[in-house]
Amino acid sequence: MAGKCMSNCSFVSGEAAGAGWVFCLIFLIPQPARSALALPLAAVSFLAPAMRVAFGAHYLSDVILGWLSSIVIFAGLLALTDSPQGKKKSEI
Repeated sequence: MAGKCMSNCSFVSGEAAGAGWVFCLIFLIPQPARSALALPLAAVSFLAPAMRVAFGAHYLSDVILGWLSSIVIFAGLLALTDSPQGKKKSEI
């Protein structure tokens, strides 16, 4: 923005972060459909960021950090919702 970076600057990939959320969908789909959709969703989740690297839009580190940021946030939220402290006494 200030003109210091004229080309190919490193920044976390938003497309890879979105692909990470696609991977998280696997854990939210009900079990009967999960078996059929897990492989295609995982393939799209890995191939979309890989194409960003292949076409030179991002560095590999940018794509990995973007993809992992979604996974880490999802895992943290999942851990919070499944924690015993988050449940009511009647649910335990």
